[in-house]
Amino acid sequence: MAEMCDVYGGAPNAKDKFTRALYEKLVAEGWQDLIYLPKQGMYADDREGTVDGCHPNDWGMFAMAKAFGKAVREALKLR
Repeated sequence: MAEMCDVYGGAPNAKDKFTRALYEKLVAEGWQDLIYLPKQGMYADDREGTVDGCHPNDWGMFAMAKAFGKAVREALKLR
């Protein structure tokens, strides 16, 4: 489960809070092997990862690939 990518909004928004609460509920119910991916790290910290402040350019896609790749490796227990 992943938070919404947002290069400028570091604080959790309503969707992020809902997603986090759902993740915690599912874990509490016994669901296993769920991974939660926060938005931190989805874009490079230099704010150069988008073409318009929202849509990722190549640099932004590279940063997102690293973040999601790490979560996929964790999910597949490849760490």
